[in-house]
Amino acid sequence: MALKYKIFHNNICIYICKEEDIAKITESESITEIIPSENVENIPVWLNYLQLRQSGNIIITTPSPNAILQKLYTKCKKVIAAGGVVQNDYDEFLLMYRRGYWDMPKGKLDPGETLEQCAIREVQEETGLKHITLGPALAFKPFAQTYTLHTFKTKSGWNIKPSYWYHMRVNGRPALRPQYDEDIHEAIWVPRAQLQHYIKPAYSSIAEILVSLLY
Repeated sequence: MALKYKIFHNNICIYICKEEDIAKITESESITEIIPSENVENIPVWLNYLQLRQSGNIIITTPSPNAILQKLYTKCKKVIAAGGVVQNDYDEFLLMYRRGYWDMPKGKLDPGETLEQCAIREVQEETGLKHITLGPALAFKPFAQTYTLHTFKTKSGWNIKPSYWYHMRVNGRPALRPQYDEDIHEAIWVPRAQLQHYIKPAYSSIAEILVSLLY
């Protein structure tokens, strides 16, 4: 039975699950606080409070994890995105350096686009790659997610972004052209065996993907 939801919020993770699933999470994750869902009724205020925390993962327990996620979508602006985990013929993976962290190409879904079209377009725009073979969507076990979830704040308030990821292949080791006007200052190919060195200086949701590629 899959667990429910994992949300990246700045430097911490928020888990949403039923009470009986707490032990499964605490087996592998460091948890600072377990909160019943009724204690986070005012979600924007609660997210503001969590902005002050630099560490300490949280579990929200609820009989209905789906209802809590839908409430987040109601109280925050939902921004759907898609991107690519790009692998070349030498078992190397594409990483980009953006705003002080290692990242992978992704971006917002345009009107009328499918997730697959969005993922390919964003990889092409952000890296200069042209000939891409689209593979399957990634699933993030043991959670019931086919996407990563993270929050971010703008002048208009809180946003929550589900990012759908697709495995992609390219032939050879093509040259990369980072999109500087999107604050991407470097794009490189990294051998699978060296991905562990990029986990800590990566965005937290990207670190999750890198860990999955190592095992």
